[in-house]
This record gives sequence, structure tokens and C-alpha cells, in this order.
Amino acid sequence: DSGNTAVDFLTEDEAQSLRDRLASELRYDPSTSNRDNIDYDPLRYWVLYIDHIRKSYPSDSKRQFLINERCARAFMSRPFIVPSYQNDARFIRICIYYADKTSCPNDVFKLMSKLKVGKKVSLFWVAWAWVAEKSEDYQFTEKIFQK
Repeated sequence: DSGNTAVDFLTEDEAQSLRDRLASELRYDPSTSNRDNIDYDPLRYWVLYIDHIRKSYPSDSKRQFLINERCARAFMSRPFIVPSYQNDARFIRICIYYADKTSCPNDVFKLMSKLKVGKKVSLFWVAWAWVAEKSEDYQFTEKIFQK
């Protein structure tokens, strides 16, 4: 049959995964529609994709940086789609990886703090303190550990 589409060659699970990922990337909001009653966790698909990129291209640090940057910016550039992501360890790790690979990681941590991302997650504070210590700002490092 020459009328087959790419979806015809996927398993049902793969097709559903693709539909879910596209819904996530298109910022589908399930609160506006009860259609299919899907489990709405856009970050899950980002995490899976980031993991896929890391495993598929282990030496391509630029590609890894760009996907982490895209995810971090997608959720920090506007009010959070899912407020619980602010203290979601998965999202915090993505932001920390992104910050670590930028030329000014402290700016990323300041933005995260301003948006209350990671405020209840010790990993956020330890990573920020490490960045401050690496830049030899020991006074600020101490201040972070006191929080």
C-alpha cells in the first residue's frame, strides 16, 4: 500500500509516544480539553529526549547543551505550565547542566532563584554554592550554605 504514513510503521506505543511528545512541544493544555484524558507531564518527554541525545551522541556536547538550554528556557521563559516543576529534581538537573555549560552560570542560578526554581531542593543550593566557590566568591558561597 503506497498510502502508508510513517505512523503506520510504528507500534501503537511508539505512535502514542510521538503524539504525546508533539502535544507537549505544541504546548497542548489538557485543562482546556478532556480529550483522551492523557497523562500531562511535558517534562517527562523532555527528560526522555535529553537522555536519548546523551546516549546517542555521547561526545556531542554542543547538541547536549542545546537541548538542555531549550528545555530550561522553555519552562523558565514564561509562568510554569506545571508549578510543581519548580522543585522537580529532573528539571533542576537540566537547569544545572545548562548553567554549568554557560559562560555565566551564576546568572542562570540568579534567574532560577528569582523564579523560585529549586528553592526547596538541596541540589540547587549545592550546585550554586559550587559555582560561587569556583569563581572564588567564598563569602557568597557561605551565604548560600546558610540558606
